[in-house]
Amino acid sequence: MRLLFIIFSILSISLAVAEDQKQAADLAARGSLALDTGDYLNASRFLDEAIRLYPGAPKLIYWWRARAFAGVGEHKRAISDFAAVISDPATAAKDKADCLIGLASSHQSLGNDTAALNDYEAALKLMPQSASLLNDFAWFLATTPNETIRNGERCLELAHAASSILGPRNPAILDTIAAGYAAKGDFASAVQTQEEALSVSKADSQKEELRRRLEIYRSKQPYIEKRQ
Repeated sequence: MRLLFIIFSILSISLAVAEDQKQAADLAARGSLALDTGDYLNASRFLDEAIRLYPGAPKLIYWWRARAFAGVGEHKRAISDFAAVISDPATAAKDKADCLIGLASSHQSLGNDTAALNDYEAALKLMPQSASLLNDFAWFLATTPNETIRNGERCLELAHAASSILGPRNPAILDTIAAGYAAKGDFASAVQTQEEALSVSKADSQKEELRRRLEIYRSKQPYIEKRQ
């Protein structure tokens, strides 16, 4: 991301660059900074205007805008931008996988879990050793409201693969493993694993979420994510 920022800065002071491209470069830089600070609303505005002025901007600028759109809940627009970056032959495999993860999240937000499943599968082919991707995919499989997609066994397979990379006492991965056990109806294992996750967690906000799910598993129910 920073390399692209430098390229845009160089372009912005070149006399050979058209005025609209100079303005787009400045807006893209401002959008990048807003995105880094979590100011998705201003990021979406700056990046949207930058691309309007310079539609031929590098596809990574479209990626930034996709993330900004997703951050303000404009998931249909985010999906369009993610897809544009993914389809670009110049996009690196890791960047393409990251876009696919973002695409999956937007599809989930719109209730299209079938599309999200395909996004995760495609991302996993590109980055099979990414612990965060393995855990995110596993969590989706355990907690999706779509009963035809929910798959506790596959969740456990992916989550244990993530655990082998990050270690066996990672609270986020233990949380996912517990969700996988609950999804397949093994509530005793879900409770035991969730208690272990709680014992190794250090963040109060995380502990609160872990306790909430622990009570769900104790009541012999799987944890299903609610969608707006």
